[in-house]
Amino acid sequence: MRPLMQRPQPGPDTASGRVIEVGFRPQDLRARVIAGALQDDPVRLHSALAAALDLYPPSVALSEVFTPAVEVLDRLGSEPAGRARAAIGAHLRVWKQAQASLEAGRR
Repeated sequence: MRPLMQRPQPGPDTASGRVIEVGFRPQDLRARVIAGALQDDPVRLHSALAAALDLYPPSVALSEVFTPAVEVLDRLGSEPAGRARAAIGAHLRVWKQAQASLEAGRR
């Protein structure tokens, strides 16, 4: 892990075609999801999930962050995997509700 004061270097993100700061690429967020679930750290877990949904379309967040993280966690234990699944489900429900509210507001 890099020191907190070191400035992240920009790097291309292949999922979205945008330049995303190191630390917010899908592989970085996936590592945070895994660490948050393993360490039972809800702040780390939820911030990684929220960042993934803010930076990437849900299909990319699912395929490049959430699903691979849960696959790793499944191999490491059912409790951390369950924590991650529950948090992912909650974030996706909130995201869908927010999208529905935005759509309703546009009508």
